[in-house]
Amino acid sequence: AAPRGRAAVHGHSHVDPGGAPRGVLVGVQPLGRRSRPVENRDAAVVGAVSDEVVNRGPQGREAQPAGRDDHVPPAEVVDYYKSIFPNVEASGVNPMTAQLVIEGQPFMILSGNRDHTFNDSVSFVIDCKDQAEVDHYWNGLTANGGAESMCAWCKDKYGVSWQVVPQALPRFLGDPDRTKADRAIQAMLKMKKIIVADLEKAFNG
Repeated sequence: AAPRGRAAVHGHSHVDPGGAPRGVLVGVQPLGRRSRPVENRDAAVVGAVSDEVVNRGPQGREAQPAGRDDHVPPAEVVDYYKSIFPNVEASGVNPMTAQLVIEGQPFMILSGNRDHTFNDSVSFVIDCKDQAEVDHYWNGLTANGGAESMCAWCKDKYGVSWQVVPQALPRFLGDPDRTKADRAIQAMLKMKKIIVADLEKAFNG
């Protein structure tokens, strides 16, 4: 079951705008209630969902499906994110574009060129209140062609990068007792999906 209430989703940029990818899913300034500012606001407009649904192997490598050159309809992208996030609003859905708001974070969906894909220069952070929310979003985003990465990072089936972060993680990592915090950091560095109980165990020694 999807978690109740409203998670906070906000953009996080890692490079200057010249390195930002282009393409089909375009995120604008994060507007969620609990959003933190992106590091570089000029890089807040980002890409891209491939115009083909990408099949991924066990290591997350992209393999273009044979014989397909059609675009993914924006309505299909909207339905995909509605299946994962409980608070999604869509408007202006047509064969080329759609307006989408996921947990307060606005996006524009544009069915574009298949050669324009996402990379890790931009990710979207999901602030999760507990392990149940972490499990829900992680499992939903990595299923059906998504991919796990390290330290709370994953990709959905379109190649969009997400950070699924429990509220406990920054609390442990930012603790003034640096011995405890360092133990939590070392535990986190070995995780893909964050397991709060294991993180707390390491923090407490």
